[in-house]
Amino acid sequence: MPRFSKSKSLLIEVLTIVFAVMLAFLAEDWRENRKTQRSVQLSIDAIKHELQTGLASIKDAHEFQGITIGMIQEFRKANKGKTNPDYQGLYISIYSRKGGMWKPAELHHAAWRTAETSGILKNMDYETVLMLSKVYSTVDEYLANRHSFSEIQTLIGFQEVSHQQFISGFAQNLNSVWWLEKRLIKVYEEALEHLNEQS
Repeated sequence: MPRFSKSKSLLIEVLTIVFAVMLAFLAEDWRENRKTQRSVQLSIDAIKHELQTGLASIKDAHEFQGITIGMIQEFRKANKGKTNPDYQGLYISIYSRKGGMWKPAELHHAAWRTAETSGILKNMDYETVLMLSKVYSTVDEYLANRHSFSEIQTLIGFQEVSHQQFISGFAQNLNSVWWLEKRLIKVYEEALEHLNEQS
């Protein structure tokens, strides 16, 4: 009997140790999971802030571009059929507006790039990552297009072209930017709505 009780107490000790080790592993996993979820939430909050400020900037730029496009369309409509409309006057009135010829949106992707490079994205749900990928690929497209637009406008400005040719090229490029901004507004709003639903 003593031998049996000794085996029994040894078995209880071993089971207690095994249980304590398993409990420690579970506690460590729980702590790591909480830390990861906190990092994910901080990242989502930073991305939401980035999207909110970007959306405000896009809307502002989009409105500015829309007014410029409207000025050009009104000028063309009012001067249709005239032999020598005052394109120089139009150029000066567009250029002298507060903000200049066009107003690019200030868009950033630091929060997204940080989440991407730190590996936090692998801990976000697939739908969120897919939505944000769509937003930031469109941002990259806008930034590249914005740079090209500036280069084109500089090239047109330094060539010996008439004000009419300049306005024509400018209007065409500005219209492309306007449509891209319209698309950006849509994807930003969809992403913000999705992220707000997740919170």
